[in-house]
Amino acid sequence: AAAMKAVTSARAQLAVLCFFGSIFIVIFSPESGNNTRHRYSRHSLLQQSLQVRENPQSAPMISPPSPRRFAPDVESVRVGEGVAPDEVESASEKVALSHEDVMKFLGENATAINKTWSRLPKDEWRFEYGADGMCKPERPLSNHDRDGKMLSFGAGEDAYFVEDQCVGIADGVGGWNMQGLSSARFSRLLMHLSAEYFRNISQELDHEIPNPMETLQMAYDKMPLGLIGSTTACLAIISDGRIHTATLGDSSYLILRNNTVAYKGQIQEHGFNHPFQLSDKLLIAYTKAQSINPVATEWPRDALLASHDVEEGDILLVVTDGILDNLWDHDIELATQTWQKSDQSSNVTALASKLTALAANIAQRPNVPTPFQVKANQNGFAIFGGKSDDIAVVACRVVRQSNLSRTKRKSPNIIANSTISENNLVSGAE
Repeated sequence: AAAMKAVTSARAQLAVLCFFGSIFIVIFSPESGNNTRHRYSRHSLLQQSLQVRENPQSAPMISPPSPRRFAPDVESVRVGEGVAPDEVESASEKVALSHEDVMKFLGENATAINKTWSRLPKDEWRFEYGADGMCKPERPLSNHDRDGKMLSFGAGEDAYFVEDQCVGIADGVGGWNMQGLSSARFSRLLMHLSAEYFRNISQELDHEIPNPMETLQMAYDKMPLGLIGSTTACLAIISDGRIHTATLGDSSYLILRNNTVAYKGQIQEHGFNHPFQLSDKLLIAYTKAQSINPVATEWPRDALLASHDVEEGDILLVVTDGILDNLWDHDIELATQTWQKSDQSSNVTALASKLTALAANIAQRPNVPTPFQVKANQNGFAIFGGKSDDIAVVACRVVRQSNLSRTKRKSPNIIANSTISENNLVSGAE
């Protein structure tokens, strides 16, 4: 009888413990409440992926949605695809829309909305920069900048430029491939014009440099009509001990201090795999004239602006989503730490190459959980592992000019030490 009483008492205590334990789990579970915080590890995500694979009904869609919006009838404006700047007039005539027609349909959106820019001081703060990039494996290689006149570099449909105080990156919209078109020329030329504008204004002014919004807006104003395509963009300028950024879409930046991410730029998306983007003004005008949905309606003024205090030795990474979709922050931190401890720590191009190679490796591995997989699974898509994409990285070390061992304008290391392949570019653009 005593034994039975003891067992009954123990069962009662266990029931009470389980009851209060379940209440504790419900209250303090990371999935409950409005302040939900998710902590992902490769192990837990791999288990999550295996569960989805075993139960396909939990994620019925097999492929992601189209990454961008399209005009219902692009054949009418396809004549402008890939044209060089000096061919724009004939392209506009074929589409039967003049420059005045474009301005009529687009209104003030098509040009700079603020000609009185608040500029930044020209001082001793500089970027010591390097860059690298890689095409997705299935993308053909070609180079239309045979004369070497462009100030930007290409990695598939990604593009970037580097200046001592300004760097920028763009990701040409891959969704145009479904229409047999390419955005490589669009992103490449936008970055070229951004570099050209920043360099020209900086040389004209003795004590000032353009801000990132001005640079992006004025470059977009100079984009030729009829160059079909669209792109994301991210520009960063250093001045007065601060990094000033303009980000539109899902190309972004990270600032690392002591091998830890101190700042990370936000991205802009309409939905999963559908970022904000800049598009050809002629195509937007055409779709508006036909009363159909435009390809994209974002403008430079829609970019997110930010400013961050920095110190000498901080690392700025300006990247496309080929990096952000395949690497977690701790991957980037570990790669940076490894680079800092290596004999290549004086060469920032080596850091860019390290990150490019790491992202390219993970992009082809279906069993390695990635940020892209998490977003896809959360949106109901059974996508696993890395995302095959073009990759571009601009790596910068924050320095002062008096401490800069070598001032670089257009470093040969960017080409000689990188795996970039310039694909489908505008020929002879200046």
